[in-house]
Amino acid sequence: MRLENLCRLLNGILLNNPAISEINEFGFDAKAIKRGYAFFSNDSNEDDISQAINNGAYAIIATKIGSIQDKEIAYIKVEDIRLSVIRLVRFMASEKSLVFYHINKIQKSIISNMHIKNAKLLPNRIDDIFKVIQNANFNEIFFSDDIEILNQLSPNYQSTALTKNIETINSNSMFFVNFIFDEIFYQNINIPQIFLKDLCPLLETLSGNNIHFKLNEIKSLDHFEPIFIDKNFYPVSFGTSFRAIIVENDIELFKLEANYLANKFNQSDIIITASKDTKLDIENIVYFKKLDDIKSFKNFRYVLMLCNKEELMERLNEKEEATLF
Repeated sequence: MRLENLCRLLNGILLNNPAISEINEFGFDAKAIKRGYAFFSNDSNEDDISQAINNGAYAIIATKIGSIQDKEIAYIKVEDIRLSVIRLVRFMASEKSLVFYHINKIQKSIISNMHIKNAKLLPNRIDDIFKVIQNANFNEIFFSDDIEILNQLSPNYQSTALTKNIETINSNSMFFVNFIFDEIFYQNINIPQIFLKDLCPLLETLSGNNIHFKLNEIKSLDHFEPIFIDKNFYPVSFGTSFRAIIVENDIELFKLEANYLANKFNQSDIIITASKDTKLDIENIVYFKKLDDIKSFKNFRYVLMLCNKEELMERLNEKEEATLF
């Protein structure tokens, strides 16, 4: 990229008259900079800038530039590194005619837990976003649940939409689904029934863009996860007990799941619980002081619990650890 075009694109100010006139690549890690690269200095660290120059940087891009160490290379001052990178990414995305889709949390989890071809999830960090866009193929498709970054990169992003009918087929568990969609029968898919209306618009988008996927690769979504337990609250194999603790770590999804269970079961069969530090407008919610408090619950079929699964599993497995001594 021509130096004058880069300065204009970044809305930056060229502080010197360098010998170089073009930039070949861009980098954020001083150690990985090579000859011809422009180095984005996030914190204007002089040591990193020196290392980037020694590695062959053709340009230094920073918000603060204390001194010009090498007059042969370009020093570009910008107001905000992140915004400058976004401007550059937006330009590259437009040049490559990239396609962006907004998805929700569940759809993101679905994509994260299966392999898809011809499309990618957009990373969260701006430097990682830069790398994947820089290496993207023309017309490649990206998915993200971050509205803010999508608006910055491509205001004309699209959203998944459901235009076809879903035919559900009865299953013996609410933790997996059988259904027909777009004339395809999906059997024993390891996705809770509550998320079927999130799944199908995503399937329609994937199929409509000829993106290959395998739903049977999904083992868990990290949401609405059941831990089946025996009478002593010790974890047992999936489906081997009539009681389970359903774990959710997202407050908004927890509210939806609480409503789902309230409509599906008698109140006597379910307990909705969360930490006393979390005040939620949910009918009949029970608050706990510590995770161990759930072991006092009686006469239930399902407990929906707002917590971290790993922390809960540690508590539930304490019985086994105690028997070793």
